[in-house]
Amino acid sequence: MRRRFKVKEKNILQKYNLNKSKIITGLLIIILGVSALYIKQNPEGSVYRFLSNTYSHILIFGSSMFLKLFSGNYTFDYAQNTIISAAKIIKVNTFFYSLNQIALCFLIVFISPSPYRKKILYFVAAIFIYTLYNTFRLSIHIIYPDTVYTKNILFNFLLIPQWLILIALTYYYWQKFPDLINYIFKKYKIKHAEYRNFVIKLSIVTVFYYLMIIIVYNTRLGRYLVEGILGASNYFINLLAYDTVLIGRIIRSQEAALYMDDSCVGINLMYLFVAFIFLLPGSFKHKLWFIPAGLFAIIAYNILRIVLIYVSIANNDGKYVLPIEIHDVFTYPVLAFTFYMWTLWINKFVIEKKR
Repeated sequence: MRRRFKVKEKNILQKYNLNKSKIITGLLIIILGVSALYIKQNPEGSVYRFLSNTYSHILIFGSSMFLKLFSGNYTFDYAQNTIISAAKIIKVNTFFYSLNQIALCFLIVFISPSPYRKKILYFVAAIFIYTLYNTFRLSIHIIYPDTVYTKNILFNFLLIPQWLILIALTYYYWQKFPDLINYIFKKYKIKHAEYRNFVIKLSIVTVFYYLMIIIVYNTRLGRYLVEGILGASNYFINLLAYDTVLIGRIIRSQEAALYMDDSCVGINLMYLFVAFIFLLPGSFKHKLWFIPAGLFAIIAYNILRIVLIYVSIANNDGKYVLPIEIHDVFTYPVLAFTFYMWTLWINKFVIEKKR
């Protein structure tokens, strides 16, 4: 039986060239990461500006068609990439692009064993679906301009479909390779029912994520987290002989000042960590200690990140942006640590248990 599986494994490896796919996947991740950093550092680059303006114009045109169904006086300014209503001016920028989801679609499609013609067709179809969704989302915000606010309930509900679309597209696309899926499931002892349950749970977790954002940012819980993290950060900065004071959300001294927004609390990252462990198989008993330990570690890393950002600013004449943005330098290690915690759980409590 084992010999038969080895022969099948060899055939699958030859058919889909999985070793080569691993290399291509790694290169694509590096390329996407470097491209994201380059765009962030050079947002006015000619190529990116051309693509950004083109996509903004597509969304503006789509919204102009959609808004004909509703009464209202709207001005569509293609030169400034804005839509003007009686109540507000809305800038059509990267917030309406679903860039992260489209980038993930690109990665998922181009690491697959499909012919390049099919990869391109599928990726173009994914962009078209996201364009329809983004046009609809933009149009709703124009009709209800007060909803363009991170704590708004409708604002968060409108963000849910962008992840559900990605989950659905990925699930549908990879069903086209049943022998490859069967090989992966057999190698790692995954049942088809577990896979389907994972997809369902992932969809539910996605919806609950935005519900959690609404609850946290509209209750005292978010304020307590900010105050706790900032208070601890200010305490450790003072231990390093910087004479700082905490005023509201600002850590201030004569050398520098650092403001903490809701997004800097790390709620998104903490939820993703918990959700991922929740979705994966493993003993519930181990999850009861692993999740709190991981959350404590993420909060500790976040406090360290804030301390290091402040120290860097204080020692660079108050400059926040050097050759690379200071925020990014100290944020990526926290993301890498979270990824390590995920891999630790998979190796120690999922794969090892099945062996």
